[in-house]
Amino acid sequence: MTALNPGAPPARPRLPLLDESADPVAARILDEIRGRTGRILNLHRMMAYAPGLMKASYDTAMVIRHDLTLPRKLVELAIMRTAQLAGSDYEWHQHYPMALANGLTAEQIAALGTAQGSPLFSAAEKAALAWCEATVMATDPAPDDFARLQQHFTPRQIVEMAMLVAEYLATARVIRALGIPIETTT
Repeated sequence: MTALNPGAPPARPRLPLLDESADPVAARILDEIRGRTGRILNLHRMMAYAPGLMKASYDTAMVIRHDLTLPRKLVELAIMRTAQLAGSDYEWHQHYPMALANGLTAEQIAALGTAQGSPLFSAAEKAALAWCEATVMATDPAPDDFARLQQHFTPRQIVEMAMLVAEYLATARVIRALGIPIETTT
């Protein structure tokens, strides 16, 4: 798998990953996650210090993964670009296989930074990426970019895209702030 920042030292957690036995509320939520996905990520173990927020974040991620009207390929495209712009090795690592499994190619992923001029992306994908980039970079989308977005997506899908980018950007910030390390096995 291609690394976002090859050669970068691994993240060092600023807090120890929570031992499930330390908090029965967190343990119950982690058991729910394990039952649904079969595993617990370091992200969950760190966020478990705030179990209610961890559950809300996890529930939002599951809605993004399973209940949006946006095509899953486009969801992963936006997540990968958000991870790239936010410098989130963790999200990049987690979502790279999902992006490939949902129709993105390794060539497309490698070309994310130059997508607007690339023939590898459709007009809809380029419109979505421009929206994603403006959201992550905290700029207002240009009127022309928003008009392009409206040509390809419904109002619901536009809101879904804005919220999914905001959720993954927030998660990237939490990951970096707390130094959550990438799992050695996934």
